This record gives sequence, C-alpha cells and structure tokens, in this order.
Amino acid sequence: MQNGEFEVVIRQGKRRWWQLVLSAAFFTLMLYCLYDNVLSVYFDASEETGVRAAKSLYDIALFFTLGVYNAMENDILIDTGSNLLVTRYRVGPITVSRRTVAPKLEYIAVFSHEPEVYEVNLWYQGNRHFKMYKFEEKAAALALAQKVAARLDLDILDKTVRGESKWIERTAANA
Repeated sequence: MQNGEFEVVIRQGKRRWWQLVLSAAFFTLMLYCLYDNVLSVYFDASEETGVRAAKSLYDIALFFTLGVYNAMENDILIDTGSNLLVTRYRVGPITVSRRTVAPKLEYIAVFSHEPEVYEVNLWYQGNRHFKMYKFEEKAAALALAQKVAARLDLDILDKTVRGESKWIERTAANA
C-alpha cells in the first residue's frame, strides 16, 4: 500500500541536527566498543578478557539503543476504509512497519500550551492521541484541523485559549 491510499498520513518530520549528531556519536561509541572487544578477544583469549568483553556487551547495547532512539523517525498512516493503522519506524534507509487495526478516532484538537505555538492532535480511545503538527499561527493550525476533520468526518475542539474549550463547525469548503 502506498502513502496515497491512506486518508491520513502523520509524519513526525526530520530529526533536529543535534539529535543526528548525538546519534552518530552513540553509533561511533558502539562500533568502537565492538572493535575493542573483537581485538582484545582475538589477541588475548584468556578467561579474564572474555569476562570483560561480555560485560561490555551492555555498553554496546546501550549505545546502539541510544543511537536508534535519537535517529528514529516515525510515520502514522490511517486507512479508515480498510480499518488499518500502519506505524512506520525509520532509521536512515531502514524502515520497519507495524500494521494494526485502526482505533476509533474521536476528534481533532487544536491547542496552545506555549505562547504562539499551536498543536494539532488527533485524539482516539479516551485520552490517547497522535501529535500531528505544530504551527506558529493559529489560522494555519485551524486550517489543517479543518482538512483532516473533513477527510475523517471528525469534530474539531479549539483549546487555544487556556481554560476555554469550544467545538468548531467544519467549514463548507472543507466538508
């Protein structure tokens, strides 16, 4: 199934440059530990060296995990027609997809928890949500919410003013 066949595609976006640098550093440390283990076991095959190499496997696993965590991007693709939710995890050219039954989608929320930052989230199953996008302008956030709500036939909740929540009617142009 290609991206064009899904009603909604939620992309996390590219990682920040410092996260990629940090990821590269963790992968480099992992490779160094692995290289050091192979050399020490190859040139000194004693029991003490084997124990030290086994203990450093924890470091290798830790550096690998931290590298993947800082480099991973994920996409969420929703096809309501076939009731399918695909979560894609990417690290560089490697992609892993997980297909599940799509949850019951409830509403789209636009809210602001920082000055001049507006988030659009897709809520499902009570208090769970997908973070869709952040905007600096309220109008752009509401426009995206209108498009997604029209596509998925959902309501829109405006929580841009702290302490005030109001349901927004979908515009006729996007419905």
